[in-house]
Amino acid sequence: MFLRSRNDIIWIVPLTKLETALTNVYPQDLEKLAADLLAERGYDVDPTGTKGTDGGVDALLCDGDRNGILHVARTRSDRIRGKVTDDALKAADHDRKYDFFVFVTTADPSGSLRRRLEVELQEEYGWKVTIWAREQLRNALMANHQHLAREHLNVEPNVEDKEYQDDVLALRNKRLDSVPHKVRY
Repeated sequence: MFLRSRNDIIWIVPLTKLETALTNVYPQDLEKLAADLLAERGYDVDPTGTKGTDGGVDALLCDGDRNGILHVARTRSDRIRGKVTDDALKAADHDRKYDFFVFVTTADPSGSLRRRLEVELQEEYGWKVTIWAREQLRNALMANHQHLAREHLNVEPNVEDKEYQDDVLALRNKRLDSVPHKVRY
């Protein structure tokens, strides 16, 4: 992402088609992408299904003799704390016991918030907690899993999204130009 500023207003505009796709991905596609990404990273993944009631469990995970759970959420960054803590509580209430908890989200929280949430949940439940936010997903898909971006998001991961950038900036300029400016003498 990059920032552009005009009149003290900061606009965040995606640089690539991959970032745009991650921002707009359907929840069921995000679940499939997360499951395949974790499978390629060495986990045994047992998806619970992408439609209907799954009790908040998007997949059961196994890493050797350790059991884990995957929760996936398409949410806004300002709601990530509530969503991840709600999903962790649901996981804690299951009959099955877990050694680790993986939360994948399209939210883009600060790195410090993400790490703080991981520590808080680990202290609360005793699990190893990993939060994959949009930045981590983007980096993994651009570096080692480009075929998953093509398969699940139908995008080439390293292609700039100039059209989207131009549209956003044109809209921003139109709106800013319509705001009356105070003239100081």
